[in-house]
Amino acid sequence: MESLLRWAEVGHAPAAAVVFIAALWLFTALAEPVLLAQAGGAPADPRVRSSILGSSLEPSVRVRVASERTEIEVAGPMHVIASLIGRDGGVQLVRTPVKITRTARSWVLEGASGRTRAVAFVGADERRAPLSLRALGPDMLTIAGKDLPGEIRLLPDIVGTTDPLGPVSDTKFHVVEHIGLETYLPGVIAKELISGWDIEAFRVQAIAARSYALHERERSMNLGQRWDLEATELDQVYAGATTNPRALQAVRDTRGMVLTWRGTVLRAYYSSTSGGRSASAKDVWPTGPGFEFNLAGPIQGYGSDEYSVDSPLHRWTVERDVTSLTRRLRAFGKDREFAIRSIDRLAGASVAGTNEFGRPNRYRITGSGGTWYELSAEQLRMACNWTGSSGLPAVDRKTRVNSGDLGMEVRGGTVFIRGRGFGHGVGMCQYGTQKQAKMGRTASEILMHYYPGAELSRAYY
Repeated sequence: MESLLRWAEVGHAPAAAVVFIAALWLFTALAEPVLLAQAGGAPADPRVRSSILGSSLEPSVRVRVASERTEIEVAGPMHVIASLIGRDGGVQLVRTPVKITRTARSWVLEGASGRTRAVAFVGADERRAPLSLRALGPDMLTIAGKDLPGEIRLLPDIVGTTDPLGPVSDTKFHVVEHIGLETYLPGVIAKELISGWDIEAFRVQAIAARSYALHERERSMNLGQRWDLEATELDQVYAGATTNPRALQAVRDTRGMVLTWRGTVLRAYYSSTSGGRSASAKDVWPTGPGFEFNLAGPIQGYGSDEYSVDSPLHRWTVERDVTSLTRRLRAFGKDREFAIRSIDRLAGASVAGTNEFGRPNRYRITGSGGTWYELSAEQLRMACNWTGSSGLPAVDRKTRVNSGDLGMEVRGGTVFIRGRGFGHGVGMCQYGTQKQAKMGRTASEILMHYYPGAELSRAYY
């Protein structure tokens, strides 16, 4: 999501250890989440038991916390337990910090003692098997500066395809955390909201983030994908474990609560700042086969939103060099195979369509020769900030185009862009949520403002 804070990355264990580890795993597997009493003024409807998950138990999610790595270092506890998923035995107990790499024949673990231990592959099938990492004892594993309370699995990269049965890389792998949803959520909310904001805003964010995560979990499982969520703004920014007291309380207060529409979990999009008028999901993302969820009524906009005025990006202006911006438009078009890859030189852009609330959803971009090209509002925002594989430098905060609600004027060699808001503008506005919370509105009232027609349901207890 559009995070606010982007304002302001072997030998066998002794037999006794193996017995202890097996007992520890058995305890973990059998342990069920404890039902926490709801606190504060969080919304709840105990009459509703969701059939979405078919269970009253808290689900777990699979979060990709690092991608296409050739090496990671694991720290945190004194020892790390490593084993190959699907194989009995072969448990490795390695002292931290542990450097882990992959070869065509094994996972290689180099521990603090200097000893190198290997989890060798037996047969071709084991080359694609994940390596499981767990902490021995109560401490969490630390990877790339994040404390991760779940089980870590290293998944070999699939070369050149999304087919899970495709060829696997000898060296590259992904880092995926398997973690209970209620343990995952505080690490999202702590990154998505400003720490001093009102607790009611945190409750709103908890319900929206839980709904989004559950929706994406179900979708990824149906598609046979190897993880559910990214730990970046591609899904929801995730910090790992957090001590933020409001994030922790908000998750406790709203345990299991989700937004639903017509009996299914709503994909509850949210962004930093609406800029005063909301966007519709059907205008921003695909709606064809497999993406029908973007047609859900509660995410098609909610009208004007005067509550985002406190955001520093409620209104904004940036200036860009016309030559470099044209280059980004071409690079974006080339990557997406859009006609705008042929634009000669940017001459201007005008609104080609709006949603029912007056927010632009399509633009006509004109070249100096008079040829014009159409892009959606979100595509234009992406194109203006495009880096991709083009080798173009990343934009900074001073030159970033913050939303697709904008006006563009070319004067000489400079493009003047004036816009509203930060992010895609669909669903909950974080700055607007905080303003309404300060006005004394409840989480339920705020959610119904941003997702009209949705219902609050309890997916599990």
